[in-house]
Amino acid sequence: MPLRDFFLPRCGRCAIGHTLQASLWVAGSVLIYLAASLVLDTAETSPDEPSHAYLLRARRLGLDRLAALVYYVGLPYGAMLAGAADFPMHLGLAGLDWPASLARGAALGLMLFAGAGAVAWYVRRWSPHAPTNLRDPSHHGDAWFLSLCQQAHWAFYRLPGILITGDFLLGTFVGATLALLERVGDPRWRRQATGGDTALGAWLDVALLVGMSASFYFVRNFFVLWGVHTLLIWAIRKMLR
Repeated sequence: MPLRDFFLPRCGRCAIGHTLQASLWVAGSVLIYLAASLVLDTAETSPDEPSHAYLLRARRLGLDRLAALVYYVGLPYGAMLAGAADFPMHLGLAGLDWPASLARGAALGLMLFAGAGAVAWYVRRWSPHAPTNLRDPSHHGDAWFLSLCQQAHWAFYRLPGILITGDFLLGTFVGATLALLERVGDPRWRRQATGGDTALGAWLDVALLVGMSASFYFVRNFFVLWGVHTLLIWAIRKMLR
């Protein structure tokens, strides 16, 4: 039995289209994210609860990093295997024009670096002691790991919008909006965004979402965007340290 039939055995008989399949997978991803965020928020803010000790133990063992990899990267890959997200070109994984992608990625990267530099100057000028932590879905500081998780997640969320509208620009906007709404639904992000000591990292995270989503429309190369995203996170942390 083909793997996609194992995941969706009734797909052909029920005539479920690729657009609906992708939408259902993304909807499931959103529900998992919101449910997990509520559980983690309770564990993080209730030190007397057993869940808090379990969370700390999981982080010491690196299980949070593994869970982030499974969710952010494994779920989109599973959708591809199931045939629900079998559109590698739409995800920036195939049909790549490397010379054009590299040139556009470099140009857009320089623009984003300039924007990050302006933010760093402003923060250093007006808030020299502002914290600089960027929220990591796995609570690890590796820029390459954070950017991999976010790029895979955002690419996955763009897919239904692109399939529904038939337009990369509108689909990219829909995907970014969905990712932003998901972030707003996370009580941990809301607490961070409204906290004086942590607001900078939360809103820089949103700025990266908007900037990298806009860049995808022009670059359409997952690997180039992953590299630019990694360098941006590294540079922001260095400039604001």
